[in-house]
Order: sequence, then structure tokens, then C-alpha cells
Amino acid sequence: MISSMLARKKASKPPMQAEAKKKTKQKEEQEATEKEGISKATSANGAPATKKWKWEDSWAKEILRLAILNGDITDKHTLDEIHLWHPEVQATDRSKLSGRIRSLKDQVHTDKECAIQDDIDLTRDRKMFPIPSHNYRGEPRSEGSQAERILKEEIAKGEHLKEKPSIFASRQVFQDYPDDVIRDHIYQEIKFQKYCLYRKDKKNSKLLSFSS
Repeated sequence: MISSMLARKKASKPPMQAEAKKKTKQKEEQEATEKEGISKATSANGAPATKKWKWEDSWAKEILRLAILNGDITDKHTLDEIHLWHPEVQATDRSKLSGRIRSLKDQVHTDKECAIQDDIDLTRDRKMFPIPSHNYRGEPRSEGSQAERILKEEIAKGEHLKEKPSIFASRQVFQDYPDDVIRDHIYQEIKFQKYCLYRKDKKNSKLLSFSS
């Protein structure tokens, strides 16, 4: 019986050793693949390459679009100069740049024409359907009023923190509106400015992370 157990134990060793060798080989192949991926992800000088993005969702496209829109990139710039415009642009395929720049210029031109037409349509509609001077409660509309402009300016400067909302709302410029309406506008503007600041900080942090 003992001899049969020893025989089974010896017979089980080769499969276990083969399985161990197989796992070792798989691990070595995985490590080699990872090393190859790292070498491909580095540039010629050994620096880490920028993360690859699809052109439609890339920062390079947005950077070039804004440069064309602002007039920083004109027809006088060569493709080589445009390709060196920004590190994100340099990471894109140089051979496809000509078609991409042409498409971006067409897009910017179309957007400008649409903006002009929208302005014309809005002006015509405002003449046909002028904005009411008072809201449904019979109060002067705050949108576009001097009261709204001053409220935004004072909150941006932090003046609302120096006094209670009831005192802030009692200013002469707000006399046409109930105190509770001005107080609600104060809270609304504070939330809006905080949100704008949050979005600005988030956008700047993304730009820094992609450009570094």
C-alpha cells in the first residue's frame, strides 16, 4: 500500500512541475509585453510620451481650434509651425495635420456665420416680441437691470459679507424689489459664482496635467 502511495506521489510530480513552468513562462511573457509597452510609450529621448487620445476628443484639437478662432493661427503659418504649436499637437500624426487644419478652419468659419445669423434672428425677434418690463408679480424685471449689475459686482467684491442680507437688500438701488426677492438673488448669485470658480479651477488643473 505504501509503495502504491509513493508511486502515485511520484506520478503527480511531473504535472505539478509542468504547471509551475507554464505559470513562470506566462509571467515572463507578461513582463516582456509590459516592458515593450513602456518602451513604445516613451519618446526618442527617453521621456514619457503624452497619453494618446482620439482626435475628436483630444486637447490638441481644442487648442488648435481656439488658436484659429482667436486669429493666432492664420494662413501664413506652415504646417510645420502649426505642428510645433503645443506639445499636445506635437503628439499627433503630422501626416494628418493638413486635413485636420482645413476641417477646423471650415468649422470656425461656419460657427462664426451661425453666430452672426443667430444675432440677426434674435434682434428681429426682440422687435417682434419685446421683453416685458415687469414680471408676473408686477415687479420690475431684474434681468439686465442696474440692480442686477450692482448686486453681481458687490457680491464679487465680497461686500455682502460685511452686512446682513436684510441690510444689504435695503439699499436704495433695490427699493423696487421686496427684501426676500433680493435675499434670494444674493444666495443664487453666491452659488453661481462659487460654481464658476469651481469650473475654472477644474479646467486649469486639467490643462496643467495635460501640458506637463
